[in-house]
Amino acid sequence: MYRKSSIHHWVAALALVATSAACSSTSSTNAAVETIPTFPDNGKSQSELVSLASTLKSVDYSKISESSCGKYSLIVQRDQVRFYQWNGKTWLEQSDLLGQDYESNPFSVLSADYSNDGVLDFLVSYNKDGQQGGHQFGKIFMQVDCEWKWARFNGSEDVSESLDLLAYDKSTQVLTAWDYGPEGRANVSITFNSETKEFDLELTAEDSSNSGSNGDESQNAGETGNQSPTCISLRDLYNEGFYTSDPYEFEAVMNDAVYILRGVGWGMIADSIVSFTLQGLRSAALGGIANYLRAYDCA
Repeated sequence: MYRKSSIHHWVAALALVATSAACSSTSSTNAAVETIPTFPDNGKSQSELVSLASTLKSVDYSKISESSCGKYSLIVQRDQVRFYQWNGKTWLEQSDLLGQDYESNPFSVLSADYSNDGVLDFLVSYNKDGQQGGHQFGKIFMQVDCEWKWARFNGSEDVSESLDLLAYDKSTQVLTAWDYGPEGRANVSITFNSETKEFDLELTAEDSSNSGSNGDESQNAGETGNQSPTCISLRDLYNEGFYTSDPYEFEAVMNDAVYILRGVGWGMIADSIVSFTLQGLRSAALGGIANYLRAYDCA
């Protein structure tokens, strides 16, 4: 009787140890999901992102933003933007963090450290009112103290979360856009305020075009020459496409250029770039962008 009882106690003890180990393992796994591991994953997060973007038929996707807060990425589809967090094994959708989005067509995302905190942020460009020929505006989705949110821009008349023709020059690391000042629409320079965690706008030049006309504002932007946001964006994309050896990155860069060109009325050139890219004709695809750069003296 004593031996049988001892065996039962021994079995129960083993079961308790096994249960404790299982609980410990589950707790550890959950903690990993919550804290998001930042150790090297041998490129798995990147390959899984490329696969996910392909599955979603994306028109563009961001670079991976990695920090002690985790790994994040943003995927652009024709009618919406989606936000994802890497949990060490797969990308989990966190698009509820984006909040209510515009009734507009997103067409590109540009990844850069706009707030100078060492963490990549995401600049999303849209065609206003969902029109391919409509003028463009942009928003920045950024991380502040591990919290992701849309950036706020402090202008001369109000505070907003979007700016017309928001663009970024990688060579100078400068953001530019159009805003409305006391005298009407004006070109502005943008700087991040580390104290308010928002962007401050400074008027740099009044718009010489008739902003009240019915003309295409995107085309007017192209006519301003090598200082226009459209020129800056396409020049950066040309350089990215020229220097990258990654076919997936090249395709993403060309997608950015295509939607910008369609937005400013260069639909035929955009279609040719799509065709050349699908055929693997890199030089020809880049030549389409070069045509615009030469036409508006962007080089």
